[in-house]
Amino acid sequence: MAKYDIGIIGGGPGGYVAAIRAAQLGAKVCVVEKDGVLGGTCLNRGCIPTKAILHSAEMYRNLISAGKFGINASEVSLDYGKVINRKDQIVGRLTNGIKFLFKSNAIEIIKGKAEIISQGVIGITEDSQQSEVEASNIIIATGSEPMKLADIPTDGEIIQTSREILSCDNLPGSILIIGAGAIGCEFTDIFNSFGIKVKLVEMMDHILPEEDNEIAGQLENIFKKRGIEIFTQTKVNKVEKRDSSANVYLSGDKTFEVDRVLVAVGRSSNISGIGLEENQIKLDKNRILVNEYMQTNIPHIYAIGDITPGSMLAHVASKEGIVAVEHIMGMDSKMDYKVIPSCVYTDPEAARVGLTEQKAKETHEIKIGRFPLMASGKAMCIGETEGLVKIIADKNTDEILGVRMIASHATELIAECVLAMKAECTYKELAETIHAHPTMSEAVMEAAEDVDNVAISLPKKT
Repeated sequence: MAKYDIGIIGGGPGGYVAAIRAAQLGAKVCVVEKDGVLGGTCLNRGCIPTKAILHSAEMYRNLISAGKFGINASEVSLDYGKVINRKDQIVGRLTNGIKFLFKSNAIEIIKGKAEIISQGVIGITEDSQQSEVEASNIIIATGSEPMKLADIPTDGEIIQTSREILSCDNLPGSILIIGAGAIGCEFTDIFNSFGIKVKLVEMMDHILPEEDNEIAGQLENIFKKRGIEIFTQTKVNKVEKRDSSANVYLSGDKTFEVDRVLVAVGRSSNISGIGLEENQIKLDKNRILVNEYMQTNIPHIYAIGDITPGSMLAHVASKEGIVAVEHIMGMDSKMDYKVIPSCVYTDPEAARVGLTEQKAKETHEIKIGRFPLMASGKAMCIGETEGLVKIIADKNTDEILGVRMIASHATELIAECVLAMKAECTYKELAETIHAHPTMSEAVMEAAEDVDNVAISLPKKT
């Protein structure tokens, strides 16, 4: 039986990052991946594919509206097959890149479905063949999959999840998207940009339910101006599949016929069949309980990523993997969930870190600074004046409690705010930091200034 210092189950952004860090620290590592393809959902069926398609959508939308910049772009057309082909090429290059990193770090990839046989032993099944490896430490990183609705069965063609829709090389004439979280809103942006009639349905009060009400409201208004039909506080009662379309029945006696339905109601953890019950590994609501070192209740068995109670975000899984490995290797690494950025890659993008205004009010006396992009010189130059930056601060200590923004390049701008909060800067220090002009990042500085009503580019408040 082959022996390893660390055996990792799953090769997604948690598992493969953990493997590389473990190898850097001198551990002998193997990664068991059921389909043999590294990168997990994020790289193969999620983050990267959607961002590639979103960029094509942005390019197409910009060409269509190029006239406002003095550019006459005639006969603009879309070849969606090439959009998908480009996406596949990007995914292929990145997965090959991870393989190269594994080879250079002497990490072994084992294809097959893994199950924890006992503490220190992983069973592997591949094509009816069974084998075992011994691992002094085990890290479970099995990720998640699109959540399905029991009363709305998907067929992969007319009624789809995000997994199937990313592989289609043709566009529908109309689509109804169930769920207005990050996934639903990103696909809404994609299809609307390509000229598809989109209906977006959300059970909660507003789209992006986990987002600040003000930011979500701004994106909702932008979507509506683009002709997207939005139904909030609405339930999908039934979906009837037809030969080449579907009838959708919503609460409030609304009925629509659409070419395609996308179920985007979240993700569920992959925890079945991996030996959790047999080894008495503790769960809470289908998530594996872990401590700050990512340890389960069983010595030398760790869990990271979407299967734990933390955020279902690729960058969180990667950090958790590093923390788990470093703890295994004797380092005092701990997870800190206080300062984690979260991004939505619509146009404009939405990004956040820390508390929402609503949450901050529950425990703090707060003050808020806002800077609308319509007052930004750089935003005017690039024709991206929709949105704002919002900073929530503690009224007594000047601590930055949270930052919310909807803006072009918000997913890049948020990094400055994450660093400021991690370094425990006050909003005053952020305001005093000189920013290059003209840049979109000036909006962060001016929002910080506006906490004290001294933003240079805003009119005096009465």
